[in-house]
Amino acid sequence: MEAKDIEITEITRIANDKITWFETRANACMRLFWVFSVLLGLSSTSLPLFALFTDMGQKNYIVAGLSVLVAFCSFMLQIGNYHMLWQNYRRSEFALRRLRDMTVFHFRRLNAQKSTDENEINKLLQNFYAEFEEIETAETSTYFTTLSPAKDVNPQ
Repeated sequence: MEAKDIEITEITRIANDKITWFETRANACMRLFWVFSVLLGLSSTSLPLFALFTDMGQKNYIVAGLSVLVAFCSFMLQIGNYHMLWQNYRRSEFALRRLRDMTVFHFRRLNAQKSTDENEINKLLQNFYAEFEEIETAETSTYFTTLSPAKDVNPQ
């Protein structure tokens, strides 16, 4: 087995492990997203009904309205959070798949050309690990932390 084949195997193993981790996290976030969506639906209907059918007189309408507002706001925050995490994990998973496939493609191209250029191999490895690290860092970011300034603006 050539050194390039070993590197392809190692890169594929590293990428596949992380892709599996992303898939697991994304699926967990999606399950929680749906659970909180169902809870939002149930609480936004059951809390006001509970408040209206208790013996509190005129205060029932205020309690019912406030309970709807509290349930809606708290669950929408949870739903939005899990949906955003799901998007981040999926985006990272697909970026890592592309990185893995492109790196393996380039290694196989070098194998087909019978290239022994160590500089090119090292450059491929460095690019893989640098981009892998960027993907790992970006996985936990949110929409607001991934916003970048406009490229055409030239700060003076």
